[in-house]
Amino acid sequence: ADNILFDDEKRTIAAALDLDEICYGPFIFDLAITLCQWCSTGAQFRTEYAHHFLHEYERARQLLLTKHELQLLLIYC
Repeated sequence: ADNILFDDEKRTIAAALDLDEICYGPFIFDLAITLCQWCSTGAQFRTEYAHHFLHEYERARQLLLTKHELQLLLIYC
């Protein structure tokens, strides 16, 4: 959450910066971390937030997550 720059006028994400623990790995792991951080309210995970986030992610990516990616997402979360 601290590594995201927002464009206030367009109400969009402008950039994601994460140089602290930069490494090569599956992008789905980063997606899982984002879901866990952004879709939780206290100790409660808000599935409706996650569904909305994933829908917008797929729309921006212009590609649906595969069954394998969704399985990995559940494991990583």
